[in-house]
Amino acid sequence: MQEPNPTVKKHKPRSPLGKLFEMVLWSLSAALLVLALWPRDSGPSEGASAPQFQVPLLSEQGSFSFSGKRERPLLIEAFASWCSACRRNSGLLNSFESSSYAQKIDTLAISVEESASNARRAMRDWPIHGKVAHDNLKQFSRKFSISVLPTYILIDRDGRVADVAVGGVTSRQLREWTELSETAQSKSD
Repeated sequence: MQEPNPTVKKHKPRSPLGKLFEMVLWSLSAALLVLALWPRDSGPSEGASAPQFQVPLLSEQGSFSFSGKRERPLLIEAFASWCSACRRNSGLLNSFESSSYAQKIDTLAISVEESASNARRAMRDWPIHGKVAHDNLKQFSRKFSISVLPTYILIDRDGRVADVAVGGVTSRQLREWTELSETAQSKSD
């Protein structure tokens, strides 16, 4: 007959209170993990003056400069080639560019990734129409607090941030932005 091993302890079943305590600890740990990984706000505060910036264009020669007041509102999409949500939404901005709304709002897609060649590849493969720029010095990303992609920023004619959307927009939201821009324009005229 074998003698019991003194180093092996028998596991006692937990009491209901012990099980409840363990469940609460696991729940708190999961909640803290979710909070730590949850995306923070991305983009500037609505109503604030949009910061000035200049970025080199990939879609054509030259650069794009923003320095305040504009003739028309500006819709900016911050994107990266590795961002699947950006790729899914690229068609929406393309359809906006070819609609009658394009006469009312200027658009600019800005790649915020390290590689200009990856941005060019996305521009070609997705495809992305309209003006496309590369934030090569990370000036735009820093000034506009870009932390989640895609981030859409609508800047009104007075150079103020009219709206910010994170994670994609709908065609309805694009129409609403156009109407908002028209309303703001008629008030200022």
